[in-house]
Amino acid sequence: MKAGNNVFLDTNIVIDIFKNKEGLKGKLPKTKFALSVIVAAELLFGAENSSNTARHKEEVERFIKACSIFDITLQTAEYYSKIKSQLRKAGNPIPENDIWIAAICVQNNGQLLTNDQHFFYIEGLNLSKME
Repeated sequence: MKAGNNVFLDTNIVIDIFKNKEGLKGKLPKTKFALSVIVAAELLFGAENSSNTARHKEEVERFIKACSIFDITLQTAEYYSKIKSQLRKAGNPIPENDIWIAAICVQNNGQLLTNDQHFFYIEGLNLSKME
């Protein structure tokens, strides 16, 4: 799927949505959200390892189906390599999954909603911190 102006959710924002974090609903834009396949995998992993696997997996799968899902392509790998190189040169390593999430967002001209400060090290990533 290719588009512009997508609003991507990071895993921590989706978890806050599930927890009905106070004040979050008023901050979220009224749009169909986008998820990278990496965020979908992290959410499914969390559900698989939760105390109530069946209920949480159903909740996560329902949420994922309501979003636009963006997969990894060869072009994503090019963005990933540039981002990882930029981070390494600056001495700002971040988790591998987050580099992939950023690469998908940059590739698709998306905005990432997150609470993770380390995303701000990535040049060219359109971010909104939700805390």
